[in-house]
Amino acid sequence: IVNKNVFQYLLYFIYELVKIILDLFKSLISRKIKLRKTDKEVLFISHLTNSNKVGTKDNYYHNIKKVFNNNKIIIYYINHTKNHYRNNFFENKYFISNNFNIGLLNELKIIKMQFNFFFKIFKLKNKNRYNKKIYNLILFEIFKTDTKKNLRMFFQIDEIIKNSNIKCIILTCEGYAHEKMIFNLSFKNKIASIGYQNIPLLKNQILIDKSLKTYLPKIIWTSDKSSQKILKKYFKNQIKIFNIGSKNYFTIQRKSNFALKNKCLVIPEGFTTETLEIFKMIDNFLKNNKNNNLKFIFRVHPNLNDIDLYKKLKLYSEKNKKFILSFNKFDNDIRSSDIVIFRGSSAVINCFKNELIPIYFKNNENIEINPLNIKKNKYFTVKDEKDLSKLLNKLTSKKRRLMYKKKIKIFDKNVYTEINTLIIKKSLKQMDII
Repeated sequence: IVNKNVFQYLLYFIYELVKIILDLFKSLISRKIKLRKTDKEVLFISHLTNSNKVGTKDNYYHNIKKVFNNNKIIIYYINHTKNHYRNNFFENKYFISNNFNIGLLNELKIIKMQFNFFFKIFKLKNKNRYNKKIYNLILFEIFKTDTKKNLRMFFQIDEIIKNSNIKCIILTCEGYAHEKMIFNLSFKNKIASIGYQNIPLLKNQILIDKSLKTYLPKIIWTSDKSSQKILKKYFKNQIKIFNIGSKNYFTIQRKSNFALKNKCLVIPEGFTTETLEIFKMIDNFLKNNKNNNLKFIFRVHPNLNDIDLYKKLKLYSEKNKKFILSFNKFDNDIRSSDIVIFRGSSAVINCFKNELIPIYFKNNENIEINPLNIKKNKYFTVKDEKDLSKLLNKLTSKKRRLMYKKKIKIFDKNVYTEINTLIIKKSLKQMDII
């Protein structure tokens, strides 16, 4: 967006305006989805992705829900898949979908909000103090589909609150816009809110700017001690921070021997750019290291819906036997590999747990987003095909690979800790939630 010319900007606006008109027409001809009335007191908001199909266990909360009385909790899943699940579709689960009809009145409210904010930014007096590219990007983000999806989510959760007896909302806290809007809804409705920071934070990362007082949760639960320390330092006494632990807690049982599988698992994040960068690096490696017998098991992130990218990778895998585009169960791919290339995907934690040698892809960005959150000398970093060739060619023999495995230390105790239900109960009582 930031590099396009005036004509391309105009086309983009026309495209977004056409979508707005189509959405309005759709809301007129289709039936509004009514959310179920309930007397439940605790609302959990979770996520449905392609990696946790309906009917499987919740990938985010697990034991946390056991602290509450089952008769008092209700769980809504934000549907990130292309499947259009309706409420009561499976095992009494309820869904928040960006495609559900929220009614003509709410659609008009969203359009008004978008245009009001657009003109507010457009009329800024001191534009010169902003980076021009960032300024243009903000203007276009206002009309993007993701913005509208978040606003639709806002109206759906607002309706859930109005049709229930909710006293507490619990949701994941990773820094997304929809999380802030839900915290703001809680504030407006005088409902207690808890944000569960379920993956380790980076050194200087904050989840919500502390100046956004009406967009902050009442409590933040952390998954590890390091993140708790970062958040406590930033928020001071503004928010109560409790380290309750994580479902990802584990201890590694080291093996004295292992089978050489000659497979490297590749798990990029859910971005087309990053997926292509890592793919090109592997393509160059295969071209320049034809004698290396290592095969790559390439997994596209389940939330990435890029049909053209899938086609490109599939065609490449059909031509190159050393490149496997995988749609298998993730656990099966882990068991088939002894090396993993990753960047920001938290899926690497399960790989590390199963003793795969982790190789972090550090691209041209200045911000490191390694979810392992361990010191640099405890994992390996590559920037390009040359780095990858140098490292992988060292890992050709069983003896050498075993030696590198021994160099990988067990997780620092300040990273993941076991879920502590006593601390959860203590935090709820301290804040008068239960």
